[in-house]
Amino acid sequence: MLVAHGYNELPVTTEHALKVDSLPPLHKDPFDRLLLAQARTEGMLFLTGDACITRINFLRYSEAEWQRIAGNEFAYCNRMRASDYVPLLQQLDFTIDRHEIDVDQVSMSYMQKKDFSLDERFASYTPDDIYSTSLRILLRKRDD
Repeated sequence: MLVAHGYNELPVTTEHALKVDSLPPLHKDPFDRLLLAQARTEGMLFLTGDACITRINFLRYSEAEWQRIAGNEFAYCNRMRASDYVPLLQQLDFTIDRHEIDVDQVSMSYMQKKDFSLDERFASYTPDDIYSTSLRILLRKRDD
C-alpha cells in the first residue's frame, strides 16, 4: 500500500548488516542499530523518538567519537554551548545587551536520574550551559 503512494521499499542488505559492527553504542536495541546502519549506508537521515536520546545526548562524545557518529552532511549538530558565543561576538566588536537561554528540563531531569557522563570537553560548563538548547542574543555594534 505504501508503494502505491510513492514510498520505496528499502530491503536490508548484507552491507547494512556488516555496518552494524562499526557503529558506536548509541542504541543497544539490535533493530535500532540495524536501522541506523542502513540509514548511514544509504546516506539517509535517521530520526528516532527514543526517550533515552535527549536533546543534549551528543555532549557525551569526544570530538573524534562525534565525527565517527555524525561527521557527515546529514547529521550536522552544533556542539557549541551558549557561553561559547559571548567571546566570539565580543571579538567581533559587539556589545551584548541581553542574552537568554532555554534550558531543556527533560534533558536535565534525565541526566540527573541516569548515569550520564559528559565528555571532558564539556565538564567545565555550568548546568545552564549544558542543558541549554536555544539562545537569544540582543547585540549592538560597539561604538569606537
